[in-house]
Amino acid sequence: MITVPQLPPKRGYVEVVVDGEHVYRSITTGILLRDEVQEPTEAEDIASMMVDHEQRIIMLELGLSDTGTEDNNNVETSTATND
Repeated sequence: MITVPQLPPKRGYVEVVVDGEHVYRSITTGILLRDEVQEPTEAEDIASMMVDHEQRIIMLELGLSDTGTEDNNNVETSTATND
């Protein structure tokens, strides 16, 4: 039992001591805050999508595919015949 809390109050969490470290534990799931998967914020999500979008545009401009190889779909090939 914690007699002197060290962490500020956080809605939906209680303070617990694990291995001598004060951490938050979710009231509903019981999962420690340090173990929970943190969802990206809206701004982080948008920034990530913008970076991905810019990368795809640059790759298109350079004629590269997602795998980093050249896109040969638009290149005409000729075969030489010895007749």
